[in-house]
Amino acid sequence: SLLRFIEGEVRGAKTSAFMSWHSEFKQAKVARSAQGEAGSRIEQLEKKMAAMMDKQAKSMAKYAEMIGSKQGPVLTMMTFAAWKAQAGGLKQEFEVERRKEFAERRKERERVQDNHDEDRELLA
Repeated sequence: SLLRFIEGEVRGAKTSAFMSWHSEFKQAKVARSAQGEAGSRIEQLEKKMAAMMDKQAKSMAKYAEMIGSKQGPVLTMMTFAAWKAQAGGLKQEFEVERRKEFAERRKERERVQDNHDEDRELLA
């Protein structure tokens, strides 16, 4: 009878260790996939931003060609004004996207941590 009790304790410890390992493995997998998705989203935003800047540069070149080189100071002022407007708008848009991205990452980390804490409580 005593041997069966001890054998049950050993099997229970093995099961508990396995369940703990399994839970840690699943959480690590979720965290890796979340990091990969966030990195690809940031790359997409950077490509989108580069495309917008190229479009604006082509537009500015077209207008500069229309005005010609006779009106140098006017062209300089227009170029500077357009650059300032574009840089401010893009910066703000990128900042909004960046904040959204970081908020999503934080929520995912909190969710994973909450799951981890719940698993620890169940095992305790």
